[in-house]
Amino acid sequence: MPYPIAKQESRTADQEQEITVEISFLFEICPIEYTDDPRYPRIEGQQGLLWPSRHRRAFREVMNQPRQLYRWENGIVTPVGSTDPARSVDLTHFRTASIFAHAETSHLLVVMIDCTQQHVAHCAQGDWKLLSFRHLPNGMSYLDPVGELPHLAARAVRPLIPELLPSVYQYPHRYENEPPPAQRGLCGRLPLLLALAAFSGSEDQLDNILTSYLDFGTWYGPHNDDHGRTVDRGMRIRVWLDPCNRPGSTRSILKDLEQGEYGAFYAPQ
Repeated sequence: MPYPIAKQESRTADQEQEITVEISFLFEICPIEYTDDPRYPRIEGQQGLLWPSRHRRAFREVMNQPRQLYRWENGIVTPVGSTDPARSVDLTHFRTASIFAHAETSHLLVVMIDCTQQHVAHCAQGDWKLLSFRHLPNGMSYLDPVGELPHLAARAVRPLIPELLPSVYQYPHRYENEPPPAQRGLCGRLPLLLALAAFSGSEDQLDNILTSYLDFGTWYGPHNDDHGRTVDRGMRIRVWLDPCNRPGSTRSILKDLEQGEYGAFYAPQ
């Protein structure tokens, strides 16, 4: 079993207590694609990019693609077997994201819904967004579709895990005359963090990448597979609470995980 994850919580003004917890969640990555229905064309969006449609009928799940349910447990990813108790209960939804790659720029276009079932135009986000970042007081960059920065929110000695984050997301050197706090790693919305790993390689290497290169705070790359930010590649990533770990898989704990309260999901190498 993976080691439990710890965070520091203040008990008094001058005393801290270490809290350890076995954290887990379930997730599924489903390939999605454009239907190319002429009634729902793509539109021009930010930076001159061709934006996906806002209509749900513009998208569909890729047929004949196997779906695999995974468990993330303290950073280790394993497939959920057919006899796992989680297979026999209704799962409690936590977050969903739909993501498409823009191959020419390596940008990821994001909406925090299932775009095959809901109209993007009717969701709270209102439109597709470029993957972006917020700079947290703890020095981490928070992945968010509505972050205030289009790139990492802090400098690093070297590019932060370039296999996951192409150069378009790295901290721009033109700001070096006013250096912000040093980069302490990535946290953020769980489906978006998982998308970085999924898009780092090709579809046929997805299972190997998830189960062999991820650990909490660590990326065991490079995996030497070609990156997967290819033309029109899309995926829907859904995250659920783990019914087999009720104490360590609550909405509150997963939100703390997203906020970096237990450390960076991906730390500088």
